[in-house]
Amino acid sequence: MGVGSFLPLGYLQEVMDCMSEAFWLVTSDDRRPILVDLGSQDKRAFRDDAIEITMYSVGKGEAIVISRGGRAILVDGGAGNKAKNDVLGGALAARLAPGSLRAIVASHPHRDHTNFYRVLAQRPDLFAQGAKYFDNGTQKAEDDWKRLRKSQANLPFVREAVGHQRARDGDNRIPLGPGVEVHLVRGKTRAKSRAVQAYWSVFLFLRYRDAWMLFTGDAMKGYEKLLLPRLEDISGRAHMLKVTHHGSSDGTSPDLVTSLRPRISIVSTAKDPTHRIEKDVRERLSDSEIYATYDLKRPPPRAEDIIVRTDGRLWGVNGFEGVLFEVSTQTPALT
Repeated sequence: MGVGSFLPLGYLQEVMDCMSEAFWLVTSDDRRPILVDLGSQDKRAFRDDAIEITMYSVGKGEAIVISRGGRAILVDGGAGNKAKNDVLGGALAARLAPGSLRAIVASHPHRDHTNFYRVLAQRPDLFAQGAKYFDNGTQKAEDDWKRLRKSQANLPFVREAVGHQRARDGDNRIPLGPGVEVHLVRGKTRAKSRAVQAYWSVFLFLRYRDAWMLFTGDAMKGYEKLLLPRLEDISGRAHMLKVTHHGSSDGTSPDLVTSLRPRISIVSTAKDPTHRIEKDVRERLSDSEIYATYDLKRPPPRAEDIIVRTDGRLWGVNGFEGVLFEVSTQTPALT
């Protein structure tokens, strides 16, 4: 497929400061993504065919919805501010179409990633028949599941624990339509502490045609290293990365970045200084365009939702070929 032109590099910063959307071509080589200019007809065709990832700005927490053709997956969903969870969870429920949710993927049992589930469970109309609830299978996850069942006897989804590198059980269990693959992978370390085991995040590797996207929960570097051979086996690269642990230095290892070569990175951050992208993480992702729900590096600093779209097809631009991504921002929709 063809694209109109490159955006003139001399005007790059000026344009990025005033636009709420950007189209990036991610090529197969190691160059930075190329900012391109699409005509209105190409934009319309692209969006009509795209899968959409929305990372909501929820402060000190995380909530991501992956949607395609009226079907959706919720990856995590919660905020550290207990007083806000009913409001935020209710607002998220109001944005989901009836019967759209095929699955919740609870990457790991931390409340800032799971606090919305009780609210959503009270809306069975949102879930498709046979909807699944995936977690990391640890004792803490089991305790969270018991609390969820206690809050509502007839939950609109069934639980599946994702075991250690169970590839056959972990792959392709969430139907999002033709051209979409979902791989759920979980590793483990030698940790005996339940508090440390809680970080054994479920990784969701998403393919839409030729586009690959990785969602990492709150994994730490050593844990990422253990999973890297499995991730390489699935894809070999990730065009888009959900940065782990709100940009903390304890994740996003150099090995992960070097191997999977992400060129679009999204991260859930907050005004709170403990939930920002740390300097070494930003340096490791220097070949990637980084978008954060709160980022002092993209002035003026403000909270924003991040929306990523890709049609997963190969586009050609002035002799370059790659997968096209649109990244846009909006005023937070859940507050």
